[in-house]
Amino acid sequence: MQNNFYYIGNSSNIYKNPSGRSEVISQIIYGEKFKILAKNKKWIKIKTLFDNYKGFIKNSKYVEKFS
Repeated sequence: MQNNFYYIGNSSNIYKNPSGRSEVISQIIYGEKFKILAKNKKWIKIKTLFDNYKGFIKNSKYVEKFS
């Protein structure tokens, strides 16, 4: 699996655990590049490439190629 992706939503919280009730540890913004560490139907565990934050976002609003 190709492992560099781009976030295409406006912005999203990055959560410590795969739950919207979990602690927010950072945010990801439009165009930010990240790696997927794990995924399930609703959540993906990511690592942002700019500042190396690890956490969970909802499994949507990302693409492999950013144009």
